[in-house]
Amino acid sequence: MIKGVKDYKTVSGFDKFREYQVFVAGAYRFQNELTAAYVRAMTGVLVRSLAVEDVIAQFEKESGEAARLLLLDCLAMNEGAVLETVGCAATLLSAADHLVLFNLNRDLDVEMEALDSGVKGFFYQHEGEECLLDGLTLILNGEIRIPRKKLQDCYFRKDVEARVSNEALDSLTLRERELLGLVGQGDTNDAIAGKLCISPYTVKTHLYRIYKKIQVRSRFHAALWATKHLQ
Repeated sequence: MIKGVKDYKTVSGFDKFREYQVFVAGAYRFQNELTAAYVRAMTGVLVRSLAVEDVIAQFEKESGEAARLLLLDCLAMNEGAVLETVGCAATLLSAADHLVLFNLNRDLDVEMEALDSGVKGFFYQHEGEECLLDGLTLILNGEIRIPRKKLQDCYFRKDVEARVSNEALDSLTLRERELLGLVGQGDTNDAIAGKLCISPYTVKTHLYRIYKKIQVRSRFHAALWATKHLQ
């Protein structure tokens, strides 16, 4: 053991790590391997690295086995990419699993939606390796790791967005709610047109109006909005 470096194998509460299958996923294979090797060396826990596109297949294959801890490397990811990846991963995780983001750009505005999707921890670019391991210890003992200022911003925004969302929901027609619900289910424009007996062009026109009313910029965000606010 290097002098002055914490031996995480002896840290109180860190034994919980051994209850999980641990994965590191990101866009850069070499960096995934380095991160996995570092965590493995410091903790003695087996850590496997995955490409982001392989997460779904791996988790579906191992569904129902031991609880999982997924460390998602967000290096070079923009807001849309982070939220889309989190959304996909969240559909495969159980209540016993943990999803953690690291190498996250502080300027991205993803924390509120990520928390809603079940993310348990946020680690930002330029934070040291020890911050990650100390934070994971807290997370595995039931805490959420997020800077206080970010958490305060999330709660403030939730209050504001709840009011705005209620107003937006009231402004939607029954047909617009029906169409938005199908977007939330993942239907394509053609599928929606077939189900509602309207043309694909009419679907696009409705979506344009819906996006303006609920103040979103993309189909992905509209689907998230529908999941949150429509019964």
